Amino acid sequence: LAVEDAEQRAGLASGMLNWLEESCQVAGIQDISLECRKINLTAIKFYEKRGFERFEEIPNYYCGTETAVRMQKKLSIAE
Repeated sequence: LAVEDAEQRAGLASGMLNWLEESCQVAGIQDISLECRKINLTAIKFYEKRGFERFEEIPNYYCGTETAVRMQKKLSIAE
């Protein structure tokens, strides 16, 4: 999930994430995992505000040089 710098803070990422979470819930998926660059504090804060929690760091994940932060969110199942 990525949004151009000029388009950030317009609700695009939130809209895409809402759609993804709703689709996962309908499909019975119980959690979403993702990775983002450890240096991308804006993305990490965005996901944390949306209920994601950090659970792992993976050294050399990006191009063999950058650390990734793995995050996860538990979803409630739609009935």
